[in-house]
This record gives sequence, C-alpha cells and structure tokens, in this order.
Amino acid sequence: MKAALVYADAHESPECDRCFEPRFREIRSQIASHFLVETIARSALSDSLDGFDIVFCAGGDGTLLGTAHFLRDTPLCGIRLFPERSVGFLCACDYSDILAFIEAFFEGRIQPRAHVRLDCLVDGVSLGVPFLNDVLLAHQCPARASRYEIAFCGVSQRQCSSGVWVATPLGSHGGLHSAGGAMPDDPDSFAFCVRECARASGCDAPLRTAVFSSSSDALTLTTLGDDMCLFGDGGIFVRRVTYGQVLTFRRHEAALRLFGSLKTSA
Repeated sequence: MKAALVYADAHESPECDRCFEPRFREIRSQIASHFLVETIARSALSDSLDGFDIVFCAGGDGTLLGTAHFLRDTPLCGIRLFPERSVGFLCACDYSDILAFIEAFFEGRIQPRAHVRLDCLVDGVSLGVPFLNDVLLAHQCPARASRYEIAFCGVSQRQCSSGVWVATPLGSHGGLHSAGGAMPDDPDSFAFCVRECARASGCDAPLRTAVFSSSSDALTLTTLGDDMCLFGDGGIFVRRVTYGQVLTFRRHEAALRLFGSLKTSA
C-alpha cells in the first residue's frame, strides 16, 4: 500500500525545531515498515493526494486542515507531533502512538469517518476548495469593521460587524461556538454567526446566528467594500473579494474521510 506522509516544515519555537527531527524520523520509520511511503513538506503541497491509499500528516490541526484541501477520497490520519504544545483536536494519535494506530488500521479496529465539508461560491463560481472547518468573511484586517449585506430565509439586512463565520458541524465547535453561534445537531447542516454586530438595517432585530441546510435554506453574503477577504480554515486559505461580489454556500460533493482518536476507537 502507498502512503503519503505530509509534515509541518515551519515550527513555532526553537523547542519544536529540536524535537522535530528525532520524532519525524521515528514516525517515518514506523510508516515505512508497513507502507511504501512518500514524504511531502506541507509548504510543497500543490497536487491532489488521492493517488495514495492513506495519507498521514505530522504536525497539528493546521497541518491537517491544509492537507485536507488536497484530498477528495483518500482517508487522512493526523499525528500530533508536539502534543505538549498543540491540542491537535482533529488528530488521531500522538507521534508516540503511530505504531499502535498502524496495527489497529491493519486489524480493522479503526475506520475513517466521513465529515461533511463546505463549498463556497463567489458570484456562482466555486472556489474549488473543500473547507473542513469554517470560512470567515471579514475586513482584510479582521479587527476592523466589515460591511456587507446578509440574506437568509427571506430577510435581507445591511450590517456592520466584525465579520461572518460560516462553519461545518465539525468547525462549529471552534470560533463560531466561542462567539455564541448556534451549533448544528444534524451532521449534514451548517451554521453561521455574525461577530459583534454594530449596526443592522432592514429589520427590527439583526440576523445573528442560525443553523441551515444548503439544500433547502439560502444564505448569501454580498460584500459592500473593496477591502474584504475570505479566510478559510483558520486563514490557511485567503482570497480577496471586491465590492458587490455575492457569496453562497453549499455542501461540498466530497466529504473528508478522517480517522478519529485512537483512544476513543480502541
């Protein structure tokens, strides 16, 4: 079987730099003893990884989210490379547990779970990136005010706020939840949340947060400035948007097959 091993080639501290080489060498050795493995730096990702049977990524949630953008069908296993510094919520195991994961994989004791992803369209054209976590429409400096028109379930408002989050069920546990956003119970639904709304026109109460289904509910955001950006999956993806562009959201056709926590699955 062929495996790709994507690794974080930029680290947060000198401590991580010192730990990286011995930990990564051990991870690669364990994977190479069971798979035909190819190592790829995260910064070098440019093509689809779907030619492999499984993809491992060593780093944290940022590395996993960036790697997931290049996957449609191949299952993904995240490995926490620095568990003492990184939460790695989306990762399946720590670097020290990789052999236990491989054994569980070959014995069929752990299976990937399909997670719905978000497709964002600008003026009706898909960005072509499947977002696992969330998308934020905001000023290019997110601390500044964002101006846009939001339309949802027949209500349309012009708002000034800190921006609008749109999240998948998995991503709704992060920034959207911290901002008081509604969280979807249905694994096929999404949620949006307006951050710190300062002004809303066109209705008595501002649209703030709701759960929606891309198959039945329409959420559109129309930009009212030339200084706006889309930040996808925590800023891993960034795209400038100009005045009057219309953003719509739907379920991406390819769910991500992601391995969950080894400890939970065991």
